[in-house]
This record gives sequence, structure tokens and C-alpha cells, in this order.
Amino acid sequence: MPSQPASRPSEKSSRPDLVNGPIAATLLMFALPVLGSNVLQSLNASINAIWVGHYLGEAALTATSNANIVLFFLLGVVFGISMATTILVGQSIGAATSSRRTSSR
Repeated sequence: MPSQPASRPSEKSSRPDLVNGPIAATLLMFALPVLGSNVLQSLNASINAIWVGHYLGEAALTATSNANIVLFFLLGVVFGISMATTILVGQSIGAATSSRRTSSR
């Protein structure tokens, strides 16, 4: 039995289509929030370094730089865990949908 094509809504959806269309533009739009947060975090670290170095001295600047390294590491860990959780949830939802399709035949 041939599979039926996915039905498309007749009106244009307001949600972005991440499956169809140009890959580079879609990937860029999907990555912009992460890139923006990294730029803001780097800007924060730079402003802290300027301010602390100017007013508090070398020892405080070293402490701030070390804290920024730890913060970037922790942000990477949290981002990785959230992406892994998203993948596992998506796989679980996909498996449930697949098992419902096979049981209804």
C-alpha cells in the first residue's frame, strides 16, 4: 500500500518550516539566538575586564577572567544537556507517533 503524502494546510502557516527550503538560511536563522547570546556574554566579559582592571587591579582582573572561563564552561554544559534532552524528547514523541501508525493499520 503506497503511503499518502503529508497534507499541507491551504493557508500559509506562521511557523517557520525547518524541514523544507534552503538549508543555509534556515540553519542561520535557527542559530542566531545562540550566536547573539555568545556575543552578549563576550561583551559582558570585556566590559568587566576593562572596569575591574581599571579600578580594582591585576589580582581582581585575574579572578574575573577565571570566573568568565568557568561561566562559559557551565553555559556550554547546560546548553549541551538541553540539546540532548530535546533530542530524547523528540525521539520519544516520534517513536510514539510511529507506533500509533503501525498499530492502526
